[in-house]
Amino acid sequence: KSPSCSSPRAADPTRGILSGVPPPARGKSSSRMVLWVFGYGSLIWNPGFDFDEKILGFIKGYKRTFNLACIDHRGTPQHPARTCTLESEDEAICWGIAYCVKGGLEKEREAMQYLERRECEYDQKISVDFYKDGNSLEPAVTDVLV
Repeated sequence: KSPSCSSPRAADPTRGILSGVPPPARGKSSSRMVLWVFGYGSLIWNPGFDFDEKILGFIKGYKRTFNLACIDHRGTPQHPARTCTLESEDEAICWGIAYCVKGGLEKEREAMQYLERRECEYDQKISVDFYKDGNSLEPAVTDVLV
């Protein structure tokens, strides 16, 4: 049985900064992939990629701020627009949506290509634990891409 979107992924000691597409979810079958993506800004109301499930919740250790100067989506070099970004802060939480993309490597690749174009100003990609309201001790999903 392959993993579903609502199944938590096993903890992975290699989690951290990602240089590309995260590894597939653990399970008996590697023919189906599961990718989780965390949306904390405009991805909340306009994800722009094909997903199979979404969950409302939060990540720990980050806060949402509007201090990224942007000229590629909006704004000008003389008047850059402020866009949403995350800053590390130990006691912070950031609410958003975790989107699940499953159905194989091609669907996951399409989502990642779209996100690479859309989120071109990020400094890094990381994987984090994602929590649902009511249980801040045990992650609902691990290895969510931010």
